[in-house]
Parts: sequence; structure tokens; C-alpha cells
Amino acid sequence: MQKTTRAYKDEQKSTEERYRYDVRILNILATSGLKATSIAHEMKNDRNSINSNYNNIVDALDEYGMWEELNSPECTELAYKNVPKLLEKNKHINQKVLIFMDTILDEAEKRKFIPAQLNIFSIMSKIKANWERDYNWLEIHNNIDDETTFNMAEDVLTVIFDNLILNSIQQNESKSNLVISISVDEKAGYLYFSYHDNGKGLASKYINDPMRILVVHETSRKNGHGLGMWIINNTVIMTGGKIVTVDGKSGFTIEFELGAKL
Repeated sequence: MQKTTRAYKDEQKSTEERYRYDVRILNILATSGLKATSIAHEMKNDRNSINSNYNNIVDALDEYGMWEELNSPECTELAYKNVPKLLEKNKHINQKVLIFMDTILDEAEKRKFIPAQLNIFSIMSKIKANWERDYNWLEIHNNIDDETTFNMAEDVLTVIFDNLILNSIQQNESKSNLVISISVDEKAGYLYFSYHDNGKGLASKYINDPMRILVVHETSRKNGHGLGMWIINNTVIMTGGKIVTVDGKSGFTIEFELGAKL
């Protein structure tokens, strides 16, 4: 009995330490998110200027009779003095800033955390559109009945699929075309998802033990943090669901079920 009691206490202590560590990681992520949201809110008033600066500058230079001269071979020979090219580059950077701001502000909306009877096709279509807008070499196929509904909060799907898609992109940055296929079925009160990409699959160290990628800080990337799949697993479990299978031998595949427990 004493041996059993000691073992129980040791296990309890180990569990407490593990969850304390998990909470610290989540606190860091939450704090980073709050800081990013705060900055995005401050920049919201500058949105119109960021969006229109390029056109306003070009129009002004054209009106002053300088735009044609700035486009001449003499003025565009050196890259660091090529004003049209520099402005064009700045325009693309500003567009990325706007996308970042819109994404941060949209994902922080309170309505996303409130459970409701959601149209799964609509939410997954929105996720698809956002990612394909930002990555023109990415192609997402949603195999989802447009009448499928489920009682859940929108943030659950956003967290899971944003992390899955980001993971696929980061693992396959050298590809010229990445195709992701997502299918959904409703089974006995659960949503069953199948996610597959045509990338290089899992690193060799995970082939025989693919579930290992769900452990915190597990990563094969030199600059990876190993939190994405851990967050996905925690979110799935939070709904009362589970990760069913993970495979990385021919592209990357993960199948999981989501429950309605929140």
C-alpha cells in the first residue's frame, strides 16, 4: 500500500509539473497574441493610408511630371535608386501588413469563442479562401457537404486548421505547388476529419512513431518550436475528441474526430 501510495504521489507530481509547464507555454502564446492584437488595433486607424499610399505617391509624381523620368533607363539602372521598383516593393510589403492586421483582428473577435450551430462548409471555405489568398502556390480542396452543421465554437476549427496548413507550408516551402485535401463526415455525434497534403511527409525519425509529433516541442525543423501539433492535439481533446491516426509516408495525413464538449 505504501509503495502504491508513493507511486501515485510521484505520478501526481509529474502530472502537475507537466501541466504547469503547459500553462507557461500557453501564457507566452497568449501574451504574444495580445501584444499583436494591441498593435493591430493601434494601426487600424492607419489602414487607409497604408492601403492607398502607393497610388497617391505615383499620382503625385505623375502630376509633377516626374514619374516618366523616374521610369527612364537612366533612373532605373541601379536597384537601390530605382524609385518605381522600390515603391512597388513597398506596396507588396504594405499588403502583407494589411493581411496580418486583418487576420489578427478577425481571429480575436469574441463571437468566435461562443458555441453555436455552425455551418462547417462555410467556415472551412473561409479558411481555404484566406490561405489561398496569402499563398498563390497553395491549393486547398474541401470535400464537405454544404449542409453539414455542428454545435461548436468557430475558434476550434480556426486553431486546428491554421496550424495544420501552416505546418504543411513550412514543411514544403521548396515546392512550387502544394495541394491539401480536407474531408468531413458526421459520425455518431462527432465530426470526423481527414486532412492530407502531397508534401514530403514526416521526417524519418517520426515514420515508425508518428504520434510522437503531438508531443510538445517535437520538431524536425531547425528553427521550429514544436508547438503547432501539440496545440492541435490539445484542442481536439478539449472538444471530447481524439487524434485517430497520423501517417507521413506518402505526404502527410492526419485523421481526427471532434466532439461537442466545450
